[in-house]
Amino acid sequence: TGAASMARTVLVAALASLLVSDRAHAACTYTSSTGQTYDLSGLSNQNFVVSDANTFQYTIAVCSPIVGGCNTNLKGSNIMVANAGACQSTLSKVSPYFCADLGNSPGVFSSNNDGSISLTYTGGANNICSTAADRRTIIKFVCGTGVGTITLINESPQCTYNFQWTTSYACPLTTTTTTTKTTTTTTMTTTTTTTT
Repeated sequence: TGAASMARTVLVAALASLLVSDRAHAACTYTSSTGQTYDLSGLSNQNFVVSDANTFQYTIAVCSPIVGGCNTNLKGSNIMVANAGACQSTLSKVSPYFCADLGNSPGVFSSNNDGSISLTYTGGANNICSTAADRRTIIKFVCGTGVGTITLINESPQCTYNFQWTTSYACPLTTTTTTTKTTTTTTMTTTTTTTT
C-alpha cells in the first residue's frame, strides 16, 4: 500500500542518515604516530566563526563541509562550494563584499612535534593568490576546556591560513603502549644410575 511504502521510505532514509552520521563521526577521529587517539566528532556538522580585527570573518567546519556551503564571489563569479571546510568573507562593513573557499573537507590530520594535532584543508580558490597556489587552511588543535576558542594566527605563506583551536576535543583519549616480554625456560634432565 501507499502508506506502507512511504513508511519504508522514511525508515530507509532514517537508517541512511544514521549511517552517514556514523561515517562522519568515524572520519573525525585520529590516532597519532605516538598512539594517542583524538575524537573531534563533537565539533563536526556545525559552523564556527572567527573574525580578525577589522576586515574578515572566517567560517570553519571540522571533518565536514560548512553547513550551507561557501558562496564565493571571486573576480565576479558567484559559485557555491558545497564541500568547503573553511571560508573567508569580508565583514558587512567592508565594501566590496569578498568571499573565498579556503580548502575542502574532510581534510587530513597530522601529528605535530609538540604533541598537538592539525587538520589541513587543501584545494581552495586559487585566483587572487599571487603564487597561483590553491588556498589552504591549517587548524592546529591544542588540548583545552570546552568547545574552546579559535584564533587566526596568520596568513603565511600567502593563501595559507593558520588557526589555533584550544578545545577539550583536542585532548587525547588514550595512549597505546605495546610491550613485548620474552621468557626463556631452561629444562634440565638428570639421570641417576644405580648399580648393585
